[in-house]
Amino acid sequence: MRITEVLPQLPPDVTSYLLESMFSALPLPVPNTPAARDSRDAAAVATLVAMRPANAADAMLAVQIILAHETAMDLLRMADRPDVSIGDYLRYCRQATSFMRIATSGRSLLLRIQTDREKAAKRRAATAPRPGMPKLKIVGYQHRVQMPPLPDPDDKLLD
Repeated sequence: MRITEVLPQLPPDVTSYLLESMFSALPLPVPNTPAARDSRDAAAVATLVAMRPANAADAMLAVQIILAHETAMDLLRMADRPDVSIGDYLRYCRQATSFMRIATSGRSLLLRIQTDREKAAKRRAATAPRPGMPKLKIVGYQHRVQMPPLPDPDDKLLD
């Protein structure tokens, strides 16, 4: 997949930077093979696209959410190793829980931003002037319809 296909609404340089930053910050897969890294990267890109970022700020937030989630999953994997002491197990689980909360709150924030943006777009579309509709003039607290001027009765075109 080409970079311009991943997030077509963003400039290719921004998309490239975001993807490179995300790939370098993701935890290493187990086993750490090229195929496993490719699968990990493909899953991260699919998740990023599914979050539907509309601009660079949304995309940066989406990358942070993905990284927090993947870090939580890596901490849980580390806690599940057989050679981990009880103290380390509890520490890994607490850290994983913290990263899960970060990912969840980031996802909630992104959804709220996207919902507010959609509502604002619908309001703008609903209040946009339509062709053929008279314009409203706002005067104080009253709205007055500005009608087109009446034709001149002396005009010969009306005969």
